[in-house]
Amino acid sequence: MIKLLRLGYARLHTELLGNFRVLKNCKLKDSNGSNIFLNTQYCSDPESGIRCLSTDIFDSNGQKKAYNTFEINNETREFSGFNMNVINTEDRQKHGYGEVLRLSSIIELMENNLKKIAIFSLNNAIPFHYKYKFKPVIFSKDEAMSILNEISYEKNPVLEKQRNASIKLLDEMIFEGQFPSSVNTGEKFMMLLNEYLSEVQKNKIPWFSKTHIRCVNLTSDLSMELDRDTILKNKNYFNQLFEKHGFDYRL
Repeated sequence: MIKLLRLGYARLHTELLGNFRVLKNCKLKDSNGSNIFLNTQYCSDPESGIRCLSTDIFDSNGQKKAYNTFEINNETREFSGFNMNVINTEDRQKHGYGEVLRLSSIIELMENNLKKIAIFSLNNAIPFHYKYKFKPVIFSKDEAMSILNEISYEKNPVLEKQRNASIKLLDEMIFEGQFPSSVNTGEKFMMLLNEYLSEVQKNKIPWFSKTHIRCVNLTSDLSMELDRDTILKNKNYFNQLFEKHGFDYRL
């Protein structure tokens, strides 16, 4: 539920769009304190052509700067992200448009009483989503072993512990049987992957997107999820970001 805050904040505006409550006509701030405008509407996803919802960001001149296309599944109670994009590459990492879009998706999850946000992240966007508490979802032994293989070639000395652990776990997975039927092996893998991504984030290690660079890169895209419980456990973190961008919303 939206909570009205102290004076100085514009009232956050939501409306029913079809069966879903979404953010409409919101005046916000980018990371530099400049005025931006956020709105949600139906559209066709620019990559897949699928009919979906789109949350769009406009600057003070009315120019569209970024968007996030998604759908909401009533049966599974999931927010499924399709395509988040900052249109001008020069705007990336300068204005926090991605952050604003991620916060808007969290509000829409809460307002529609959804269970989680599910996305398929490109390799170079994994650290971005991990920053906002998304966790990887791995579906097969082959996928897990491919990721471990990449970590095993890690050259950054800060990540030597994870490199050594990946080599050991690779050996265990080769000889211990099927994944994920071996719960212990699966749990070890997820702990290692999250530890690896956490260390990358904590130490601000650059993430390379090119596959030929054996340095801080999984070389694969990942399914990632952010569930309602994780959002509420990190409510102080998200509330600070809401305040930063002028959202009159608190968890």
